[in-house]
Parts: sequence; C-alpha cells; structure tokens
Amino acid sequence: MNDLRHPLVIAATLSAGIVVLLLGHLQIGALHTSLAEAWQLLWNDDGSNTAFVLHEVRLPRALNAVFTGAALALSGLLIQIITRNPLGDPGLTGVTGGATFGVALVITLLQPATWTVVSAGVLGGCVAATITFTLARGGGFRDIQMVLSGVAVSIFFLAATSALMILERSSMQSLYYWMIGGFSGKGWAEFAWLWPMIVTAGLLALMITRMLQMLLLEDAVARGLGVRTGLWRLIGAGLSVLLAAAAVAVAGPIAFIGFVAPHIMRKALDGDRKSIPLSILMPLTALCGAILTLGADFAALALPLGNRAPAGVLVTLFGGMTFLVLARQVMSRQSS
Repeated sequence: MNDLRHPLVIAATLSAGIVVLLLGHLQIGALHTSLAEAWQLLWNDDGSNTAFVLHEVRLPRALNAVFTGAALALSGLLIQIITRNPLGDPGLTGVTGGATFGVALVITLLQPATWTVVSAGVLGGCVAATITFTLARGGGFRDIQMVLSGVAVSIFFLAATSALMILERSSMQSLYYWMIGGFSGKGWAEFAWLWPMIVTAGLLALMITRMLQMLLLEDAVARGLGVRTGLWRLIGAGLSVLLAAAAVAVAGPIAFIGFVAPHIMRKALDGDRKSIPLSILMPLTALCGAILTLGADFAALALPLGNRAPAGVLVTLFGGMTFLVLARQVMSRQSS
C-alpha cells in the first residue's frame, strides 16, 4: 500500500491520466474521430477538415485546460503556504474578482484582441491583489484581516463587473459565458499567452521551495534560522497572484481547483502540511490540478448537453462538495 503512495507512482499515474484525457479530447466532438485516426493526424496533418479541427480546435483547448488547472492548483498551494491556512484559495487575494473586472472592462469598451483580454485580466488580478495586501498589511498574511480584505476587494470588483454588464447589454451574453468559466473557443492565441507565464512562475516557485518550506514553521523559529519571512511571503504571494490571474484571464473564474488539488495530494502522499517536502508536493499538485480541470472539460464535451455545460460549472459542483468534506475535516483537526 505504501508503494502506491510513492511520489513517482503518483506522478506517473497522474501523467498517464492526463495523456488518456488528452487523447479523449482529440476524439470527441461534433466530428467524431477514432483513436487511431486522431493519433495519426496528431503527427501527420493531411490538410483535411478533421486534421484542422484536431490541430486548431481540440488540441489547444485541451492544453489550455491543462495549464489553467496546473496554475490554479499551484496558486492555491502557495496561498496555503504563505498564510498557513489550510482553507486558503487564490480567491482569498481578490485576484479572481480583479481579473474578471479587467476582462469585462476591455470586452465592454473595446473590440479586443486576445492579448488585450489576457493582459487586462492579469493586470486586473494583480491590482486587486495589491489592494488586498495593502489593506491587510500588518496582519502577517495570516490574520482575519487578510480574509476580510480579500472578500471586500472581491465583492467590490464583482459589483463593478455587474454594473458594466448592465450598462453595456450588448456585451452581457459574452461576458456571462466567460464568467461561468470554461475552454470553449480557447485556441493557440490564448495558449501562447498562458504557458510562458505559468511555466515561469512555476519554475520560480520550485526554485524557492526551501524558503517557502521555512514559512510553515513558526515565525520566530524561521527568523531564528535567518529567514526574512515578510519578504518571502511577499514573493510567494506575487507568484500565486500571477498564476491565478493568468488562469482566470484565459478561462474565466473557475473555482475550487486551488483549494481541492493541494488537499488531494496531501492525502495521496499520506502526510500533513509540514512533513511533505514542497519540492515534491508542488509538481504533484500542479499535475492534480491539470487532470481535474482537463477531466471537467472532457466531461463537459462528453455529456449529452450540446456542449452547454462549461467546465467551470462541473468543477464548481465537484469542488463545492469536496470543499465541504475537506473543510469539515480540517476544522475537526484544528478543534481537537
């Protein structure tokens, strides 16, 4: 049983699951494709309509889902580390509300290109997170002031987004579907903006795992070991914000992945927050977020609903139920 919990076994299992789901994405859709045909066309574009759909619609959609899920999961893990709050989530920083407002603003006021939408989402998320951290300064990223500040900032930006939708009714439908969260219509243009930010932030997070691990200790102990806790919390928060903002800017506000994926991996590794090396937990959490999001998008395509069940809806249904279970377990451990 312990062999099944080995990090290499878990990583191989998650990676295999992602490959299987990717192959499933290449087959499913209005134009059905067999596995053999999809595999052949993946490596040999013969110029047919099927090859075009596979290369220009299905493959980029699946890759956007993979990188978005990995980004949200890693962002959630970073927030849980720097706040030492097992119930932490990227939305705690207000980044989701800010990114949503940024995208809504450019869609409403402009005829935006892809780079404009993504850039506005990232900028909006970073601005919202900066406001949250400014309001919560002095709480050490752990005080209730952090939570209240994040909630207040999120509510403000979501209210501003709602006002934009009311004032510009012509943009309401497109904004509505974007705010549900999903990957329909997401192509290579979005992926070209998404993956560099995700890879860069992810690698930087891996490079500072030693310092982030120290943040799980009591501040007095960490400072006694020479760690500048305030600086490294700020760096971790910045990476978390960049990951979440990039993901939300592309896919919309997909909830719960950032909370659920780290907890699933801790349970899979059979350890607590402080005992699992972050150099192991981080990549596994990213893989878990990728497979959860890709699986939700695959289910959205496979369900007989005419592709009207965006991945964001399915993730919210699954993540909401999982959140209730995990939150109850976390609160039970803290009270015991």
